[in-house]
Amino acid sequence: MLGQIWQRILNLWRLLQRHFRKPAPRPPKPTPIRSFGEYEQKFLQLLDGVAQGWSRGEIKGFLIGCKIKDAEWENWLQEFGDRLLVSPETNLELGGRMVRLGEMNCGKISEVAGNIGRQLLAGESLNPTPTDDSSVGNENIVTRLLARERQK
Repeated sequence: MLGQIWQRILNLWRLLQRHFRKPAPRPPKPTPIRSFGEYEQKFLQLLDGVAQGWSRGEIKGFLIGCKIKDAEWENWLQEFGDRLLVSPETNLELGGRMVRLGEMNCGKISEVAGNIGRQLLAGESLNPTPTDDSSVGNENIVTRLLARERQK
């Protein structure tokens, strides 16, 4: 009889412990591995927003909403910039948007984007090209583009 009472007390005690016990914290979700294309898609969305006149707060909100760490953005953007600079195509519109993002002062991503954008507008390339006087033409294009961007 005494044993049954003791068992009921123990069972009640265990039930109370389970009921009031805090659940164990869940392990944090692992950072998803993103492809180069996913970063590019997000970045181009960001540049579209910049072209539409997003404020600094809207840009930061977008970056926070992407849930991508600054270091990840920076590493990807360096690689993206290297690919653009090696490309034989001129990316003047993209360079202009990147410069505009750089002028927004939204952290390291805007600084890196601004530097890459200025290189694109200046016609700098990582490809070795024969030396000629085309830099004068590039300078005129850059000044015209920058003047047109400031008028907007």
